[in-house]
Amino acid sequence: MNKYFYSHIIEIDTLIIEIKKLDFPEPEKNNLVTLVDNTIYHKVIDVVLSELGEEDKQLFLKLLAQDQHKDIWDHLKDKVIDIEDKIKTAVNELIEDFRKDLEN
Repeated sequence: MNKYFYSHIIEIDTLIIEIKKLDFPEPEKNNLVTLVDNTIYHKVIDVVLSELGEEDKQLFLKLLAQDQHKDIWDHLKDKVIDIEDKIKTAVNELIEDFRKDLEN
């Protein structure tokens, strides 16, 4: 599991445990975990970019490419009201969708 700038506010360990308990071959479980990780990453990026203006998007993407986690948060908190809550809400909805899919 990669460490992302938002890792400290998003908890997916319980979902990964649920995936690991599935009666699938190990490679398929690993692929599901990777899919979840990638989907959450893209959701977070989508949420952030939808909240920023053009110049702010460019700076965010530059900081993201440089893996400057603290600077990313400084920038986001300066430009977007309640960005952490917006990210948490979007990701929690996504996680619930994943859980529903796992039940079926």
